[in-house]
Amino acid sequence: LQGVRRLSYSESAMISGSLSDTGFHLDPGANGRSVDADWMPIGLHWFSTMGMKLLTGRGFEPRDFTPAPEPGSRGKQPEGPPRAVIVNQEFVSQFLKDGRVLGRAMGYRKEGGGNPQYVIVGVVSNAKYESLRATLMPTMYVPLNEPYSTFEVRTAADPMAMLPAVTRAVHGIE
Repeated sequence: LQGVRRLSYSESAMISGSLSDTGFHLDPGANGRSVDADWMPIGLHWFSTMGMKLLTGRGFEPRDFTPAPEPGSRGKQPEGPPRAVIVNQEFVSQFLKDGRVLGRAMGYRKEGGGNPQYVIVGVVSNAKYESLRATLMPTMYVPLNEPYSTFEVRTAADPMAMLPAVTRAVHGIE
């Protein structure tokens, strides 16, 4: 549509009261600590659509969007390399004070180790997730592979004026 500058999608809209989080072992082995972080599945170009800045590393690429089990799923360990994950500044300041960030494997399902679920490919600016009044939380962004999603649209004009045209375009798709 004319007037649409950027378009992306996510599992749920930010500042909508919806929240997903996950727990995992940051490091392998018996000394690996268990941590909790907000978890947001997103699409390509989501950070630029939302006006967030990539601070270091890279954004998601089409190759990152291959299906894999969600954190905490009771399935078998994913085969092959870990999934790409992008974390926010708060995640780095709370959990990665040793300075090892880009390329760090993490997300072990158990204390004994096993295959890591994720490798950090980038760090983005902080943003509120659940609500504006909520405390800023460490957040992991992962590629969204599910068939359902919320669309985010950045427009050149008043977004509310664009809403009828966007709605018609979405409903026009079979």
